[in-house]
Amino acid sequence: KIPRGRVTQIQGPYAVGKTTLALNMVAGLKGVKVFYVDSEASLNPELLAKMGVEAKNFHLYNESAFIEDVYEVVLEACKNGKYDMIVVDSLASMTFRTEEEGKSTDSNIGQKAKVVNKLMRIVPMYLKNTDTALVIINQEREVIGSYVPMKYTPGGMGVPYAASLILALKTIPSWRFPKDAKNGMYKGHEIEVTIAKSKVSQPHRKAKIKLFYPSPIPQEEVSDVPAF
Repeated sequence: KIPRGRVTQIQGPYAVGKTTLALNMVAGLKGVKVFYVDSEASLNPELLAKMGVEAKNFHLYNESAFIEDVYEVVLEACKNGKYDMIVVDSLASMTFRTEEEGKSTDSNIGQKAKVVNKLMRIVPMYLKNTDTALVIINQEREVIGSYVPMKYTPGGMGVPYAASLILALKTIPSWRFPKDAKNGMYKGHEIEVTIAKSKVSQPHRKAKIKLFYPSPIPQEEVSDVPAF
């Protein structure tokens, strides 16, 4: 139950199932209008159709991965109240114009965090007034140079402070199923979901869910695809 009128963050390492979890939430919301920001430009339309996402209620934005552009479209979507849910996928993949325009060796520490923190100070009241749910997908990355493994989420502390619900996802190779998979053809893997923060329910609870992989492409169809 993603809270309306509030910010929710879904975080975890790569390939754990953050996007799949978000899309399953969207697919289960029949008759609900969703604004989906695909800054990774990797959303699969065939997967959306197979999951039963309603095309008429699903507005996709993948025109830019610059945080400045995403800031404007997300802020406008929060203001106008046209959507029941806004999904930003993902905060970690966004960049900013000065990074593109500068040299590869330039240091741009903190620039994304400034924009994100500003957005998180502005949108909560708009979300409350329009009863819109804002879901932000973010990666977990390891801090360089620490003596023990420490993780952080890109974009500064603006989202963790503003979020009313944070879901932390985790998986390990041994959680793949079935256990006796032949030729590595696993059907999926289990995900441990921890409520890292909650202002709407009891925090620090854990649950395991199953993520099922898309069906393999038949060999006869693979042969028709040009190889590079």
